[in-house]
Amino acid sequence: MISFGEYLAEIAVNPGALGVVSEPKVQRSSSRIVPEEDKFNIIPLRIGYDTYNVFKRHAPPKYALAERLLDRRGDSVDWVTVKASNQEVDNLKELARQIINSAKDEGELRTASATLKRIEDSMDAHAK
Repeated sequence: MISFGEYLAEIAVNPGALGVVSEPKVQRSSSRIVPEEDKFNIIPLRIGYDTYNVFKRHAPPKYALAERLLDRRGDSVDWVTVKASNQEVDNLKELARQIINSAKDEGELRTASATLKRIEDSMDAHAK
């Protein structure tokens, strides 16, 4: 007689031992579940290093979604296209407006305004 743990290990390795083999419904990649993109609003945003640099300095905890989006973008000096959800885009737009309203530096103001314009352009292109 085998132990329950050994039985579970056998089923994990050989699902046919149960007599029923079903197709996996979720694809796995590198031990992580990958969501199906058609179930989410995925919006490609082109983000430059200027946006990363300015927005990371001005992102309080209220803008955690925007900060996670910037973290996915990384600190590369090249332009990077990041796929974002509607909530992340809204949070990034709100942060851009907050920077525009409170920026004392002309460069930060220009960066936030240009980023807001790029977000709106991406949203328009994605809607088509």
